[in-house]
Amino acid sequence: MVRAGTRSVIDIGCGTGSVLNSLPGVDRRVGVDTDGELIAIARAAVPAAQFEVIDGGRLPFEDSSFEVAVLSEVLEHVGNANKVGVVNEALRVLAPGGRLIVTCPHRGPFSRLDPLDFKRSMPRLYAAYRSRRGGSPKTAADIGHVPLTRSEVDALLQGRTTTVDLRLGGPVSPLLANVMLVLMLTRRPDSWRYALAQVSDREQSLPSPPWFAHALRMTVELDA
Repeated sequence: MVRAGTRSVIDIGCGTGSVLNSLPGVDRRVGVDTDGELIAIARAAVPAAQFEVIDGGRLPFEDSSFEVAVLSEVLEHVGNANKVGVVNEALRVLAPGGRLIVTCPHRGPFSRLDPLDFKRSMPRLYAAYRSRRGGSPKTAADIGHVPLTRSEVDALLQGRTTTVDLRLGGPVSPLLANVMLVLMLTRRPDSWRYALAQVSDREQSLPSPPWFAHALRMTVELDA
């Protein structure tokens, strides 16, 4: 999704920096996230990249600063009120002809079973989970893991881009996520969870029709 020869990439909602770690040939790699703990991990893991605690809806970078912007597994976490601002900022710092890469959960028949969205969709079940796991969520109760459709992503882009690649997959992703949750709650060996994560990653790449897909991967280019 990132073309050979790309010189600058910004990863908005970078987490632990895994995306930028996979792009060692890019000269300028910048990751931003609101979670300071994750940024600390990213800085240690990818010292050659720049990581900052910054809100994706208020980026302190000049217009057209990057050739590629990444919103990977981000839009489902920011809440409806913030989606437009985050996408607008991503496009603002993107150079004309540059690429925006978006990945997010796609709304499908099993979306309600996504355990990452239980905080919002099934509050009682989420409360039971928290009572067992402890800790507290980092975001408000109404901000969960909300799936989007291709048309909703298109609406956020407001006709300013041209789609160059669209992949819909992950037919049973929410079901696999529940298996992972059970493995976590029953404290199964890490090797089990790692193996399931590998299976889940491949499953999200399985092509699916729009009505059955639960994973969206989309690459667009900013119109000149």
